[in-house]
Amino acid sequence: AVMTASAQSPEAFAALATLVSPFDEGVRAFALAHASPALRTTALTLSLIGSTYVLGALSLTAGALMWRRGGRRAGRAAIAAVLLSAILIPAIKALAHRTRPPGALQFPDLGWSFPSGHALGSMLIAVSLAALAHRHLGAPRWIVPAAVCFSLAVGASRVCLDVHWASDVTAGWIIGAVLAWACVRWGGPPMQRDVR
Repeated sequence: AVMTASAQSPEAFAALATLVSPFDEGVRAFALAHASPALRTTALTLSLIGSTYVLGALSLTAGALMWRRGGRRAGRAAIAAVLLSAILIPAIKALAHRTRPPGALQFPDLGWSFPSGHALGSMLIAVSLAALAHRHLGAPRWIVPAAVCFSLAVGASRVCLDVHWASDVTAGWIIGAVLAWACVRWGGPPMQRDVR
């Protein structure tokens, strides 16, 4: 039964991809029509900064700091955001088997398209980190909406580079936001100093 469900997963995702195809094609056409060298350079920079490698290293460092100053639960929650990102992104991609848009051919090492790992990872890691820093380290409140805006920009950069469909990015944001909420909840109440 497990093998049958696994075999049917790509077909189910393909059916969903067909439903969102007009949306994807419309957004792609708009992005390509407004592309420019400056926009592409900005998109490449955002993609680099918003990679799970960069954000993961930042989150692990901040998690260690929170472990010392904000309590172990806060530190564990920050580290959990990185681990969830590292585990779920390749797992979902392997299930979906969605091909990337034509622009991805210039990056032959890229894998499957759905969901956007940059969108999911940046929303999960950056927003979790910002919210936990606000709740447990006294960071200013504006850091949370700033993290959300950063994730939105990172996700948009993937569409601008034509390496992801808009629905890949949208799904990444949604999944990342739900997981970020769960990580922050797991981190405990504001300024908690647990010793467990």
